[in-house]
This record gives sequence, structure tokens and C-alpha cells, in this order.
Amino acid sequence: MPPEPKLDPSAAWYLVAFNAIELSRQQGSEAPQPITLAEIALYMDENGIASRRTRRSLVRVVKALDIVALRAWADRSAARRAQADAKKPQRGA
Repeated sequence: MPPEPKLDPSAAWYLVAFNAIELSRQQGSEAPQPITLAEIALYMDENGIASRRTRRSLVRVVKALDIVALRAWADRSAARRAQADAKKPQRGA
């Protein structure tokens, strides 16, 4: 297992924000949906983030983390399906 990356303490708030915003993520019938700009904007408004530069930065980071999270979910889902398929009896065998 690779070593855990170190997070710059000044950037830790991005992860805190992402984790909070992710809790409001919409769930589709098959998979979680991407985090919307409206959900990010609501978080920024509720937390008094007014700087345009900070808001743009947070949107970029949350969207990037969201891509990683959705890919990880898809990978786990595919692995579970493959594992379930492997346990099914084969037809004609």
C-alpha cells in the first residue's frame, strides 16, 4: 500500500468543505450524482465565503475531488458486480 499523502494544513479546509458538501449529494437510482454548483454555492454562502478568488478555488477543488470520489464509487461498484457474477452458477455447466 502506498504511503498516505501529506496534506498541507492550509489546504485542509478544502477537504472539510468537500466532506460537508458531499453529505448533500443527490443519489440516483443506480449511482450517486455529481455535486452541483448549487450545493457548493449554498455551502459557501452558509459559511460566509465571499471572496471571488476563494469561491472559484473551492469550486475547482470540490469538482476535482468529486471526480475522484465518483470514479472510486464506480470502481467499487464494478468490483462488487464482478464478485457477485463470479459466484453465480454458470449456465450449461
